Amino acid sequence: MTFPLQFKYANGIVFEHALQLVSFEQGLDFDVLLSVDVLPKMNIGLTGVAFRIDSEHQHSDAKEHDERMFENINLDFEGKHLEADNSPAGTPAERKEFKEFIRELLKRDEAIPIESHCPLPEAVV
Repeated sequence: MTFPLQFKYANGIVFEHALQLVSFEQGLDFDVLLSVDVLPKMNIGLTGVAFRIDSEHQHSDAKEHDERMFENINLDFEGKHLEADNSPAGTPAERKEFKEFIRELLKRDEAIPIESHCPLPEAVV
C-alpha cells in the first residue's frame, strides 16, 4: 500500500488515495486496475454490472451472504411482485429514523418560493 497520493481527474476533480500495488499476470492488456473504492472519488458510478454469477464456481463466502444482500431491496426475480417506483432502502425502522432526520430540511425546502432560483454558480442553465 502506498501513502496517500494526490490525483487529478477530468472536470477539476482532485482527490487523495492510497494505492495497493499488485503484480498482474503477463500478457494482460492493462496497466492499472481501478477498483470500487477509487471510482466514486472520480465521480464514476458502476451500473448494470453483474454482481452475482450463478454457477458451480461461486466464491465460497458469497453463497452464505446472498440472502442477506437481497433482504431490503425491491428485486423480484420471478416478476410476481414488482412495483414501479417502489424500492425502499433499509428496514422500516431505519426509514422512519431517516424521515425524522430530514423532516426539518424538507420543511425548509418547501418554503423556498417556486419562482426563486438556485444561487449556486454551477446551477446556471
